Amino acid sequence: MVQWHEKLPTRIGLRLAGLALLGSAWMEGGLLQSIVAANPSAEASIQQILLAALMFMSASGGMLLAIVGAGL
Repeated sequence: MVQWHEKLPTRIGLRLAGLALLGSAWMEGGLLQSIVAANPSAEASIQQILLAALMFMSASGGMLLAIVGAGL
């Protein structure tokens, strides 16, 4: 019996989800850059730290899904 993660549409979907996460990480990075550029001398706020953490998680998960896919 074929497992759900071995089917072709699932493998393609997981890799597309990874690419979507990479795209969101790129947009989050641009937003973070614009926020920091607006006031570069201030210390990092909690929103900036949380946005950076979200960007890191999106980039990490996106790369994992895009490269490994259903092999997770």
